Amino acid sequence: MRTLGYLFVLVWTLLIGGGASAQDGKGWLGADVLDVTKAEADKLKWDAPHGAKVGVVASGSPAEKAGLKTGDIIDVADGVEMETSSAFVKLIAAKPAGTELRLRIISGGGERRINVTLAEQPKIQVAQDQGGPLLMLDTGGHMAKIWGVAFTRDGKQLVSAGDDKVIRVWDWPAGKTARTIRGQVGPGEEGKISAMALSSDGRWLAAGGWMDPTTANVPCCGDIHLYDFNSGKLISLLKAHTSVVLSLAFSPDGTQLISGSALGDLSAIIWDVEGRKMLHRLQGHTGEIYSVAFTPDGQRVVTGSYDTTVRLWRVADGGLITEMKGHKDKVRAVAISPVDGSIASGGFDGEIRIWNGRDGHLRGSLASRPHGLAISGSALTGGACCQPAAAVPFVAANLKLCGTL
Repeated sequence: MRTLGYLFVLVWTLLIGGGASAQDGKGWLGADVLDVTKAEADKLKWDAPHGAKVGVVASGSPAEKAGLKTGDIIDVADGVEMETSSAFVKLIAAKPAGTELRLRIISGGGERRINVTLAEQPKIQVAQDQGGPLLMLDTGGHMAKIWGVAFTRDGKQLVSAGDDKVIRVWDWPAGKTARTIRGQVGPGEEGKISAMALSSDGRWLAAGGWMDPTTANVPCCGDIHLYDFNSGKLISLLKAHTSVVLSLAFSPDGTQLISGSALGDLSAIIWDVEGRKMLHRLQGHTGEIYSVAFTPDGQRVVTGSYDTTVRLWRVADGGLITEMKGHKDKVRAVAISPVDGSIASGGFDGEIRIWNGRDGHLRGSLASRPHGLAISGSALTGGACCQPAAAVPFVAANLKLCGTL
């Protein structure tokens, strides 16, 4: 079984690690890499993890010929310090076959330097090109970043999806995968899932991300996969976005869906789920839309963007109600209260802002403050604990609690 498992990993490495080279002439190394963990960095007495740790090395590959071994840490490549494994992958992807790389390797606490010459991809016919099955490694869990999680209504199952292109439905009390839903599983970016949503009634599952093999296609990447959740069957592709889909949310009744997109599109779309059609395209943001949500009554939607703004829109006609400004950096998250529809937005500036869910006026903020503050009743004070309430009506960081909230 161990030999068979190694074979699966090896074939997966050849296909995924070098599949693109056969098509675009890029160099091939023949080894997969992982991020260095904190425990490994501590063992090496590093202040923080960095570098790319070598995983499986393909037999006969440039990596093997140069002496790279599983467990080696690539610290520097062509004079550039490697902060992460993805940085090393990007460096390799930019090099053509025949390029010689100078690597500094950390191994067994020691250091060595090697040169490795990238080769052309071996003559492996990728099964996907012929419409046949593509061998994939299944470890029983995710193998890359997870971008979305959702509980089923009964709380018995958890759904997750991410960069490994697999949607997993978990029997989480038992700690195991109950079933999987697979979309595109080809090499490269195609099929990576950046957003996922499950309707409240458990009928629909939507997944979006990079759903096209190349940016040369226009429009590219933006198809949303709509699944029947219970059967896992792909019901429809919702086509209108022209770039990667970054955010998804169903309306409370599950009849509508909102999606937000990346550079090259920068719009949000409200969809009629039953009719499988676009209702309204919401335009105006100048940055990626990483967060979307419906109000509890389903009459309004909220979008949060890397342009630092939050926008409130009408569902009926897609009209803009208001633009909420105030964040000093990118807005990455929004949430809506199921009780009164208040909107919360969180940004890279470390601040959470609270907005009225009907007209978008600012109600207050939860923000880090430069000086110690205390809470009295429901307000913050700038002096000793339990002084009279003054000024700010929301909680800040590093506070003393006085009385009850």
